[in-house]
Amino acid sequence: MKRMLTIVALLAGGLAAELMYPVQCLLIAPKATSIKRKTR
Repeated sequence: MKRMLTIVALLAGGLAAELMYPVQCLLIAPKATSIKRKTR
């Protein structure tokens, strides 16, 4: 039972990390472009 829980926890952690990276990229990319536009 403990082994199953650890596997599920690792999978959930991996999925959370995979989901967070694209979100961070999407949030950072528009900010960078908007900053570039303001300086021009």
